[in-house]
Amino acid sequence: MTDTRWRITVDHETCIGSAVCAGTLPSRFKIVADKSVPVESEIAPDDDVLGVAESCPMEAILVVDASTAHVRCFVMSPVRVGLAYRAAPVWEWPPGRR
Repeated sequence: MTDTRWRITVDHETCIGSAVCAGTLPSRFKIVADKSVPVESEIAPDDDVLGVAESCPMEAILVVDASTAHVRCFVMSPVRVGLAYRAAPVWEWPPGRR
């Protein structure tokens, strides 16, 4: 068993409530007040969550390693991560770290 945990956040300024995430992975996302919300803010690593984040039409989902803040999936819009803002295309950074 791994101790690694991922933190999931949704930028509610960007989210349009399309429910692609909740429809694809209802065990991880739900719609509340017309916006996506993670069912749990921290999860065990789950590649399906990365796939949903990448398929978000507004790229509003951010997935980071909870202990290292290593970003697993970026979004285009600025999203608050700790005390810093990050913006980049959807892909893993640094490359090759999974």
